[in-house]
Amino acid sequence: MTTDTESEDQDVLFSGDEEPGAESPIQNQEEKSSESEVEGRYRISPLTLTVFKRETDSGVFRNFQLQRTYTTDDGDSFDYTDSLRPRDLRKAARLFELAADDVQGLKRQSADGNRGGG
Repeated sequence: MTTDTESEDQDVLFSGDEEPGAESPIQNQEEKSSESEVEGRYRISPLTLTVFKRETDSGVFRNFQLQRTYTTDDGDSFDYTDSLRPRDLRKAARLFELAADDVQGLKRQSADGNRGGG
């Protein structure tokens, strides 16, 4: 049986600027997608939503990955899964809402910048 770490239940926004070597719940993502970079992370314990950004000639594309942290059976270490429990659904919805608000804000800023000041 696994348990999770739900000691805090606050919205936390992480920027893409993390210390080098900081442990990430996204395992081997850099190997799979060398063109994408982590733009930011949102966390409501035990869930983390990571935003990946890729710039191409066609524009900027973003992908999102949601993971849940849990303690292993021995209780001494942590692991990650893409599976959610029913009690995680509202937290996941909140994380996606935060990310959607930020992405919409980025699109609005980009559109305003392309109009030119007049």
